[in-house]
Amino acid sequence: MQAFGGTSAFLRRNSRAAVALGAAVLTFLATTLVVFSGVAEPLERQILLGMRVAGDPGRPIGPHWLAEAVRDLTAIGSHTVLTIVIVTAVGWIGAAGAWPRAWRLTAFAAAAYVANGIGKFVFARPRPDVVPPLVETFTDSFPSGHTFMTAVIMALIAMALTEDETSSRRTYLVTVGAILAVLIGVTRIYLGVHWPTDVLAGWALGVAWAAFYLLAEDYRAAR
Repeated sequence: MQAFGGTSAFLRRNSRAAVALGAAVLTFLATTLVVFSGVAEPLERQILLGMRVAGDPGRPIGPHWLAEAVRDLTAIGSHTVLTIVIVTAVGWIGAAGAWPRAWRLTAFAAAAYVANGIGKFVFARPRPDVVPPLVETFTDSFPSGHTFMTAVIMALIAMALTEDETSSRRTYLVTVGAILAVLIGVTRIYLGVHWPTDVLAGWALGVAWAAFYLLAEDYRAAR
């Protein structure tokens, strides 16, 4: 009974994180089923073509400078940039004397990189062939690694840097991370290197990973 009561109290404290984790996992599973049933492909092709000039799929819509700005923005979600960001955050937390928290952050981030690679290997979805890609890619398409890893890294850093869950600083950092994850996801579609469902799956995985981190940290703190 004591263990049950402790579990109930834990879930009450973290009800929003638990709901977010469940909803994100279900969203990812549903997206996966939709992708590999093929029912979404006609709509996804229309979306990709809608981001190119009619009759010239090699030219993206918008002013001439927009494509370059989108490339700059999408680079924020690259493994290179995100690794620099996470290493900097880990060093910052460690310099404040919180090395155990820094190592937990490192472990969760590293596990996300591994999970992303496994997902691409297992699903092995080809990149879109509807429009010419505007940037070079080296891996399979599903899920979107840029989207997933941006959501994960920014959320982990926000929570690791601000222990108090009611902190306005945490709210600010999580909001910035969410906006970045959304924008970077859109850039991947605009550049023609991801199907929209790749991006949706990346968002779902990012939310699930961040929610699991929050639950794990609270569980550890409560022990």
